[in-house]
Amino acid sequence: MSQAPTFGAMSQTTLQLLAPGQALYVPVYQRTYTWGAEQVERLFEDIHAGIEAAIEGTGPPTFLGSTILFEGRGSVAPMVNSALPGQVLHVVDGQQRLTTLLLILGQLLFRVDAAIEIVSELEPSDERDWIHANLKMLASQLRACLWVQLPSGDGIFVHLPRLIRQATDVWGDREANAKYESDIAFYLHDVARRVFDGQSARSIARRPHLRLIIESIEEHLEGVENGTEEDSSLKSLEFALDLSALRRLLPSVPADKSIAFADSRPQLLAATRVAILSQFVLSQVIMIDVRAPDEATAFSLFEPLNTTGLPLTPLETLQPLVVSSEGGLDSYLGSPSDVALQRVNRYIPDELEATERSRRVSALLTSFALGQDGTKLLHNMPDQRRYLRSEYENAGDLEAKRVFVEGIADTASFLSDVWENADSPLVTTGSRADRLRLEVLRSSKHVIVVPLLVRYFERAEQLDSEESRVDFRQVVRAATAFWTIWRSSRATTSGIDAVHRSLIKSGLDATSLPSLARSATASLDLPSADEIKAALRSVLDSRLTVNDGDSWASLVNSQPIYETARVLARYILLCAHDDAVPDPSEPGHPIRGTTGSWPTLSLEVWRANYTVEHIAPQRRRSTDLSYASELYDEGDINRLGNLTLLPADLNALLGNGPWQFKRDVFEMVSLTDQDERVAALRRGNLYELGAQSKSLLASSDFVPFCKFIAEHQAETFDRSYVRERGVRLANLAWQRLWEDLH
Repeated sequence: MSQAPTFGAMSQTTLQLLAPGQALYVPVYQRTYTWGAEQVERLFEDIHAGIEAAIEGTGPPTFLGSTILFEGRGSVAPMVNSALPGQVLHVVDGQQRLTTLLLILGQLLFRVDAAIEIVSELEPSDERDWIHANLKMLASQLRACLWVQLPSGDGIFVHLPRLIRQATDVWGDREANAKYESDIAFYLHDVARRVFDGQSARSIARRPHLRLIIESIEEHLEGVENGTEEDSSLKSLEFALDLSALRRLLPSVPADKSIAFADSRPQLLAATRVAILSQFVLSQVIMIDVRAPDEATAFSLFEPLNTTGLPLTPLETLQPLVVSSEGGLDSYLGSPSDVALQRVNRYIPDELEATERSRRVSALLTSFALGQDGTKLLHNMPDQRRYLRSEYENAGDLEAKRVFVEGIADTASFLSDVWENADSPLVTTGSRADRLRLEVLRSSKHVIVVPLLVRYFERAEQLDSEESRVDFRQVVRAATAFWTIWRSSRATTSGIDAVHRSLIKSGLDATSLPSLARSATASLDLPSADEIKAALRSVLDSRLTVNDGDSWASLVNSQPIYETARVLARYILLCAHDDAVPDPSEPGHPIRGTTGSWPTLSLEVWRANYTVEHIAPQRRRSTDLSYASELYDEGDINRLGNLTLLPADLNALLGNGPWQFKRDVFEMVSLTDQDERVAALRRGNLYELGAQSKSLLASSDFVPFCKFIAEHQAETFDRSYVRERGVRLANLAWQRLWEDLH
């Protein structure tokens, strides 16, 4: 009888998991790296929670789950024998976390190296010497985590990226045999070039996903270093006066002398924050390293470790407390609390698949907590359990506890009946555009707005009046316009969550808006929709200096909006073209026509299979001179002025075609007379098309978005037109957005 294969599992810090000589290899069948800014934010939330627990001496290290690995040097392919790491661990589970962790370590190394230079130039002191020693040690540890060192090789190629992907990457000891094409391998190799050879950073303009992740990481690191990160316990370093707290975060601490941070220079404070964060990520971020003997065993472990042993949700652990507060099961049945929790169960039924169930519970509770008292609840179940239990028990008498549970139920009802249901009567009884606005919020995953909308949903449900329903729809309009203006003005979502949390928790002094939290303001006492609009306009003016079309047009046209906010780019194009007609004085541009000329702001148009099309293609043919090369120098390709809306099938047909061909297609699909369409197919650039393509064009719907572009008759599609078009579209869109904020 053969012996069953065994496996080992142990907790590993980042330093231990990324031990010298131990490289990570992602097999070709694994999906690509897909984590986004949301997952990065959650990871930093967990790190900050761990740092706070370490300061207080109350909690374990930050746990990032498990990895499933198996060793296999022989199955690396392609393989360069002279550049093969001593140990190669194939990653079956944990790729997303490991990749993100390495990206964070790389950015931390830059900050640690920069801090070393800055601190070295400061006047010597005990504090300076102490932090300088810590930084030097951390720089060495970070380098050891990012690369596996070869004993020999050609210059920079002795530093092998710690993680690569099969097929796209090859570990090599010289430029001729190394290949680092995946985002993570490219990044690690580039960091090595910069750190060890002093070379400048290579452009990641053509790696939009990598760029957005790095920008997200950098936002958090900059906030920590400057002491402005919202959830960081490192804003103030007063805890460091207690050497026992400091020793839980840094290994090298003076034996008997506290660090006088209150009097320290800003450079030392910033360097200390960077050092503490780096040390915590290296030594107190933990993963369970599940080590399988072979690939078959690794896969046999993968499914049960990810689908079984699911703990009770925070809501399920709250219910016994609710039953007890109601006086036992007999009293609970049929009580207001029972009715409320039944509403919750309709949003989270027992038959839901585990992953979807977990997602809904987390979405519900994070939105509820923010709307309840302004709490930013983490997306992990222990914190959610603690919050629900504590807040429920401290709510007060039975009636107050019932109101608490009712708030959870109202949030659940909103999510199921309105947020995820475009046909809710609360929305459909408004204008055609109201359903669209709610869909824009949902499609762009702007969930931070949910608590605000829930509050006005609650009031509409309680009053059951037309005035309260109109107020709800007005708040939806204002929230959508505010989100669109804010997000399209910036490269990231940074700051928007803080705005909403502040409005809920504290209101806005500048406009005398009171707190919107459920615990502070009853539903019937909520401010009017006009007061919400005034507050949002004030925030745009004070935070972005945006209060007219020109100021916003300048900001939105400086962004590669196709990359940073694709859903909102689509919405902005609809706003710009609503009731638009050709400008007779400037062919190629639209102006606003009379009401009803061409209504585009409806869910029906949104769902009409329109996709965002680049007029000048993202990647032009090298021989195609019909698009000015200057368009590709400064990112104009992904800016508003180069975008339009087309049905998906036409988008695919146009592809990377030259400007003259695209212009002929735009002109044809904007024709309304069928005979004119047929005639257009018999001339010019459309004559050579195949029968299937001609049939597609002949039967295509009227696409008026294209009409204005087709009237631009220049032989070369250039930057001046793109930029002028972007300004014109932004100003037209602004008119519609600003209306919704008044």
